[in-house]
Amino acid sequence: AVVSTQSTGDVQARTHGHLLPLHDTHQTPKLPLPKITLFTLKDQSGSREKIIFNLTRDLFLLNASDLQQLDGEKSVQGKHTFKDKCPTCHDVNLLTRSKDCIHLLVGTTDGQVHHVNPLKWDLVKVYNEHYSIESSDSSVTGVKWIPGSETQFMVSYSSGNMYLFNTAFYFKPSLSELTINFTLTKQGDSYNILVYRSKSRTKEITKWECDVELFTSSPSPQTANI
Repeated sequence: AVVSTQSTGDVQARTHGHLLPLHDTHQTPKLPLPKITLFTLKDQSGSREKIIFNLTRDLFLLNASDLQQLDGEKSVQGKHTFKDKCPTCHDVNLLTRSKDCIHLLVGTTDGQVHHVNPLKWDLVKVYNEHYSIESSDSSVTGVKWIPGSETQFMVSYSSGNMYLFNTAFYFKPSLSELTINFTLTKQGDSYNILVYRSKSRTKEITKWECDVELFTSSPSPQTANI
């Protein structure tokens, strides 16, 4: 089984009864803490609980039932290793999941958001691929599908900025687009709201400058509270 434990000065993971150091607080840069996304998936065998779990540069898709039976090797259904970055957070779209496809968002230490299907490890899109929205020094601190939406999700960064993306509208910037220009639409005492619109005037990205590093969401009858 794979569980995370904390101790003074470092973070450790327990795998098959052995403690493995993940990082020391005196090292630079620090590796992200392991996080878990738990969800249920229906297949021909019925409903099964799945787990998305990040550990250093690796991202795992695990079968929760096999973990409960202490079968560590059998529990790993899939694994992806990032070459030059670490996954920091992840979220599954519960509305669009099926036995053939899971829409998984994965934030990384270099500010990208990878939209993947972990059942086949197919890459759908990469948001902020060329760092035209956030620099590579700004890591993703939170990513979350909007409850009740199949296409909208929010991302928060260590810079304090937060973004609302829509997969139905988002385009892939070219290498020539070094930056995306946002237009200020609303300003408050401690926040700014900016919008990027494409040439067709379709709103594609909304940006909050509000010094937020983490966020939570909860469903409400008509929309989502962020």
